[in-house]
Amino acid sequence: MEFNSNYDQDSIKSLSIVKTSKWKNISKENNTLKGKWVMSGRYNNGEFRTRNTDLPRKTMKVLIDGFFQWIAFNTETFKFSGSGGGEYETIEGKYIEIIQYFSRDDSRVGAELDFNYEVKNNDWYHTGLSSKGKPINEVWSIRDNK
Repeated sequence: MEFNSNYDQDSIKSLSIVKTSKWKNISKENNTLKGKWVMSGRYNNGEFRTRNTDLPRKTMKVLIDGFFQWIAFNTETFKFSGSGGGEYETIEGKYIEIIQYFSRDDSRVGAELDFNYEVKNNDWYHTGLSSKGKPINEVWSIRDNK
């Protein structure tokens, strides 16, 4: 595991989950951008600033079958900083999120965020407005199976 919100109490660093026949598949057929992405940079006032993805503090976004979740965590301390997620779709260069949960501010649940996006050299570039209405211009890199 890379984070455990209860680490101070249980010190668990690994966990095994067994899939059973009781699980229900709720997936959609949207494989565009499918995968694990880690924030690797952002533009501020036209200047690109990289974010070292080997440092312990990470923001990761997982997209699979029409659903997304972002997670902020620290791999050294196993501390969890926040998360949010919901449904997403991609349509002609647009990446659209519909927030269904947000650990830091539940007033954002139900918001729809529209971004322009493109993938270049295995990096995902997207621009738009954050859930707070502020402009963002982020770069996400595909995450290997760490």
